[in-house]
Amino acid sequence: MSTLDQAFIKAYGQSAESAKTTASKSATSPTAGHAVVPKPHAHFDVAEANRRAMAMTESPAAPVKLFEPEGRALRAAFEVERFEWPLVCARLFTAAGRELRQFTDVLTEQIQRGRKMLAVTGCRRGDGRTTVAMCLAQQLAERGLSVALVDADFRHPQLAEQLGVVPSAGWDDVLQSDLALNEAMIDSTQDRLTLVPLRNPQFDSGVTLENPRFGVPLRALRESYDAVLLDCEPLAGPEATDYLATLVGRGGLDAALLIHDLHQTTTEAYERAAHLLNQAPLAAWDIIENFVP
Repeated sequence: MSTLDQAFIKAYGQSAESAKTTASKSATSPTAGHAVVPKPHAHFDVAEANRRAMAMTESPAAPVKLFEPEGRALRAAFEVERFEWPLVCARLFTAAGRELRQFTDVLTEQIQRGRKMLAVTGCRRGDGRTTVAMCLAQQLAERGLSVALVDADFRHPQLAEQLGVVPSAGWDDVLQSDLALNEAMIDSTQDRLTLVPLRNPQFDSGVTLENPRFGVPLRALRESYDAVLLDCEPLAGPEATDYLATLVGRGGLDAALLIHDLHQTTTEAYERAAHLLNQAPLAAWDIIENFVP
């Protein structure tokens, strides 16, 4: 592990620990629980979208529609002025801004080499996957890249909640209905990036992975954005092999970042996750060792 990685990792571990206290305090603050309902982009036909939504239950699911209207470049149907970033993101940048920028520089070079879709995953829940994904998305957007931040944690989707928005649809709805992909996308005008949320937990993620249309939205995002960051499920449990294989084979995943919590993750869990990544046909994968003492 490089000196850069160690500096970045320590700062993240310290900021994440301090954020636990901040998070408990913010739950009683005047703004706690306040979430923004995204408004339609000016180009989006709300009446037509409502008509299609009413018809969803009356007609069988059609192939994934990427845009509405068809033929238009992929563009989010909804927008907010800005996302409500968790305090831990700001704390991380305060503690290790230089290291984080250098870390993102390396990632930017990889993206320019065609490795556009990155999974941020882990060995277990609670290891900081979502926070790392959000921070990297911020940094890439600040470099002028077009960024799609995708919730791919089917059992426990939380990106929309973490960023303070209430989506009317998620890309899980796109897979299960005639909804166009851009109707499950939310632009932040100030942050200059796009959120692609999941709206409902999928307690049997295998059903989602087996959907024959699963890879279409991800590949469309990969073609339309400079960088696509997936906030993924941890690589744990018997379904992890199929989960990763589907993201790579059908979703077009290029690379992965494994978050390893040194305090809580067993050696067996770490070795299993690392083995799965080694076996997957990825262009690259790397490790962030979190909560370094």
